[in-house]
Amino acid sequence: RIQYDGQMLRQFYLKNGYVDFAVKNIKGTFTPNREYYSVVFTVDEGPQFNFGSLTIDNPFEDVPTDELMKIIEMKDGDVYNVELVEKTISALRSKVAEYGYAFINVEPIPTKNDDKKTIDLKFVIQKTNRIYLNTINILGNVRTFDSVIEHLIPMRSGDPFSLQTIEEGRQKLMRTRYFKDVQMVPTRVAESNMMNLDIKVEEQPTGELSGGFG
Repeated sequence: RIQYDGQMLRQFYLKNGYVDFAVKNIKGTFTPNREYYSVVFTVDEGPQFNFGSLTIDNPFEDVPTDELMKIIEMKDGDVYNVELVEKTISALRSKVAEYGYAFINVEPIPTKNDDKKTIDLKFVIQKTNRIYLNTINILGNVRTFDSVIEHLIPMRSGDPFSLQTIEEGRQKLMRTRYFKDVQMVPTRVAESNMMNLDIKVEEQPTGELSGGFG
């Protein structure tokens, strides 16, 4: 748990622009009566950095780069925040998927400018091999038949894997009001281009009966 706290400290500082942050030492000792345990984190936060220039390397001619630039979560001069970088990666994947390219990677390439205390970022969009759905497993349904759920979802075994299609299926199941919660959990099949998909549902309660005797 102490090591985990060290990781959380690093994540906090990376959200606030301290990209050179490091935990130098973690020391724990018992108090004299050995009732408590004291922990001292020795850290080096380093200087605070801002975002510099933000660009996108887009390999798709029919995907407007101007449209992709509009969904970048930050702008030049903002304090560097690793969470905004992660959100931008997710948003770029979703936007490119709208144009039919579901199989991509987005890699942020940073260029650190120590003099200006800025970090330039280039989001490189990379084409990847197609991934397909292997099996779809439905879990947690007691009253609802598998066939009902299968009829509602838009994907089948053998279809190209698409996060957008999977999210559409999740929303369709939630809109039926049969389910209190629906989770889509994809798992990569080792050494293959296949993904298994677990659909975990929690059904709505159908009603309650109460009474009393006297």
